[in-house]
Amino acid sequence: MSVPASSVSAGIAGAVDQGVRMGDGEDGIPEGEIELVKKTVKEYETARAFDKNQRHRYARDRRYAAGTSNPTWASDANIIGAYINIIASFLYAKDPDVSARPAAYPALCRAIARPIGNARRHARAQLAVS
Repeated sequence: MSVPASSVSAGIAGAVDQGVRMGDGEDGIPEGEIELVKKTVKEYETARAFDKNQRHRYARDRRYAAGTSNPTWASDANIIGAYINIIASFLYAKDPDVSARPAAYPALCRAIARPIGNARRHARAQLAVS
């Protein structure tokens, strides 16, 4: 969806004008905005506290992947990072070599469709009776 240039420039000018008026103290803070901001900040802080441990794990894993997790380690070979690069190259290969066989799809479809068909027939029969 595109917005006409005149609307964009009018919106930008309006935002700048509002900012200038608020900076000069001409416009007060709209009613309820402070409470809304406090509520939003509280939700944000609650969410950050909830996943704090996970974010620390992410940081630790990034250090392992970068090879900087333990500077006193005897070897500076970045084995995990190299493995990640190898896996990523296979993931984004242009013409990957896929070694897979098709599943027994028709038998699977029949096994799934038969009970569904029976349930529909049963439901129709119940509606016809009532």
